[in-house]
Amino acid sequence: MSNPAVGRGNLLIVALMAAFWITPMVQFWAAVFGPLRPFSYPDGDLAPPLHWMVAGVAFCFLPCLLPRAYYRVAPAHRARRLYEALGVRIFKAFATDGDRINRRARRVDPRYRVIRDRSAVDCFEAGTMAGERSHLVLLLVGLCSGVFALRIGWHGWAAGLTAANVIFNLYPVLLQRYNRARIARLRGRWGQPAA
Repeated sequence: MSNPAVGRGNLLIVALMAAFWITPMVQFWAAVFGPLRPFSYPDGDLAPPLHWMVAGVAFCFLPCLLPRAYYRVAPAHRARRLYEALGVRIFKAFATDGDRINRRARRVDPRYRVIRDRSAVDCFEAGTMAGERSHLVLLLVGLCSGVFALRIGWHGWAAGLTAANVIFNLYPVLLQRYNRARIARLRGRWGQPAA
């Protein structure tokens, strides 16, 4: 049973990512390749050579090849403390399926839970790995774009793309790892081995 409060809350966060990360990324590359380059920008071919572009795209998809062992977190108590020190709990409040959205969903349906029982833990954990993988790919896209913006001297673009990349990709990666550390703690309480 889906909760409308969760759907609306998540949609708002996805819209923010589209407005502040995806749209600027598209605008940046459209300016690099020419069609949307403002008149105040320098003329000329700024696009990376084709072989560098292909290598960059391939580099960005490397997280798809990471083994399952990569997604294991350090011992739960140490990992959780590290992520909390980096501000992940604050980010978690505003993320998709985050604390604020879940609180609102529970006002609509007091029985609502992201993880309803022990059997849902494996599914949730697999979702954190898939989410982390997706955000790692996007993080690398943002990193390559920011570095390229620096290379061609577009420092404002580099700063903006990097800031958005941290918020919309680095913190979601950290959040997924934090969630798995919390799951590892739960499994320890239940006497289950780590996945």
